[in-house]
Amino acid sequence: MKNISYLFLFIIIVVLSACGQEEDSSSGNNEDAVQAIDVQLEAPEQVNADELTVFSATVTQADNPVEDADEVDFEIWKDTEKDESEMIEAKHEGNGVYAIEKAFSKEGIYMVQSHVTARGMHAMPQKEVRVGDVEPSAEAESEHDDDSDHSDSHVSIQLHQPENITVGDSYDLTVELQHEDQALESATISLEIWHEGAEEHNWIEANENSPGQYVAEVTFDERVDYVVNVHVKKEDIHDHKEFTFHVN
Repeated sequence: MKNISYLFLFIIIVVLSACGQEEDSSSGNNEDAVQAIDVQLEAPEQVNADELTVFSATVTQADNPVEDADEVDFEIWKDTEKDESEMIEAKHEGNGVYAIEKAFSKEGIYMVQSHVTARGMHAMPQKEVRVGDVEPSAEAESEHDDDSDHSDSHVSIQLHQPENITVGDSYDLTVELQHEDQALESATISLEIWHEGAEEHNWIEANENSPGQYVAEVTFDERVDYVVNVHVKKEDIHDHKEFTFHVN
């Protein structure tokens, strides 16, 4: 009788152990399946004053269109007048495309930035738009030269951003890298961080915690907009991409 009891107990332990392993395996697979959203901002480099122009953001995840974005807004401001920016909610056009129409009444240099929140992630790409017969800014010229230098790198750079950032709190910023549709491993990742008016730029190294995923701990000390420039280096690959953070 005692042997039967031991056998029954042994069977229960084996069954529970198997269930636990299945749950762990399932959880691991789900975690591996999560990929960063990719946002491609489409904006013309130059338009005419009072010309109705379409700006769009194409949102994808694992090359599949994201049709259920929580929020897609376009923030537009003239040159250095960020404090007077205009926020416009985008309309979902289908196939992962979210768009707005906008006409500029005055000539000048404007910044167009898409704010996309989808599937627990946030992306904020931005582009410069020249309205009328104006010259591109020095920053835009520099970015154009950099893009030409790195045109063969084909690196996809995504930075996971917390939805709300508070002064003085520490945050893990995660960078997702892909090169030719494969995770870019063993790269050197540096985050260059500054805000307008700052005399110095801070540099923080990110560590790889899984293939193509790099993490750095960052603290924002002032209630301003920060720029985080992600620099990627590996052998012949040298690329970078800027992101904007608003700190509450």
